[in-house]
Amino acid sequence: MKKLILLILAAATITPAANAQKYDYRSVAQSVIDTTEKYLYNPAIIQSKEWAGFKNTFLEQSANAADDTEFRKMFRSAASALPFTHFGLIINAPAQSNPAGGKAQEPGQAKFAISTPGPGTVLFTVRTFAASAEEIAPYLDSLKAMSFSNLIIDLRNNYGGTIASALPLASYLVNDTLLGGAFLTRRYFNSHGELPKAESYITLPHFSEASFAKIISGIHNEEGLCLVVYPAEMTYKGRLFILTNKNTASTCEPLVYGLKASGRAVIVGETTMGAMLNGEQFIINDRFSLFLPTADFYTADGKRIDRIGVEPDVKVDPTVALEKTMEIINGNNGL
Repeated sequence: MKKLILLILAAATITPAANAQKYDYRSVAQSVIDTTEKYLYNPAIIQSKEWAGFKNTFLEQSANAADDTEFRKMFRSAASALPFTHFGLIINAPAQSNPAGGKAQEPGQAKFAISTPGPGTVLFTVRTFAASAEEIAPYLDSLKAMSFSNLIIDLRNNYGGTIASALPLASYLVNDTLLGGAFLTRRYFNSHGELPKAESYITLPHFSEASFAKIISGIHNEEGLCLVVYPAEMTYKGRLFILTNKNTASTCEPLVYGLKASGRAVIVGETTMGAMLNGEQFIINDRFSLFLPTADFYTADGKRIDRIGVEPDVKVDPTVALEKTMEIINGNNGL
């Protein structure tokens, strides 16, 4: 009798959990798809076979997700074949600090650093552009106060950030007005069946301010934006080198491409990641948010960087890119 009572109690304990309603991940997956189709920069993509494949796979697999982490893994796997980056599913928790899929900055690691690897040479390490104009300003002031003839900008393992800190740096590095490229928005692709000619980018509304909020406003309200970099009052006029690797991404890439194409800088290292679009975060529900691209980007000569990247002038193992650059500076490389 005692044994029977224990079995009944055990069954009463197990039954509610066994009958608990499973979380409806398939419904969340449908919301992710609906949000993307509404806001993705180019509606033509949602008519593609790649998008159809993503939808079918994600919806089918999501019904079997055991938890949030597995659901996100299913999303990432299904999205890997899509022809664009900046597409990430976020679990709404403080630890999720980099929705675009890049690695977060190491705790306690400074965003910027200045050192002198050799006589007349300064190394400016930029670990992230996830910073404000005010954060980078003291470092630019320090560079302006120093005397040197060779400047190396280290963008290795810099996954990007916002234009707020990138534009002041670009303005310090250029000596002439630089056409940085163009963002094309959903408004543009809704109205046009083909890309504009590169020479017409200049007719788009100009953007040249270190304000992420203003660039987002333009992307929401204009067909496109032309990124223009004007020289600062005091600019650097010496030799310029930029170090890159496969993790040099997003905000870094128009800077690398523009300085390379204009002949202003020598790029040393390996091809950049190829992750250059404008992305924004959308709340799906209390458990998930979605990071998706809302504007495409093209260089001043009409090239697309996303999924392609920027090739270096001097291709070398990025772990020795600084040493290689010092060889070039010291005249041991023929450049």
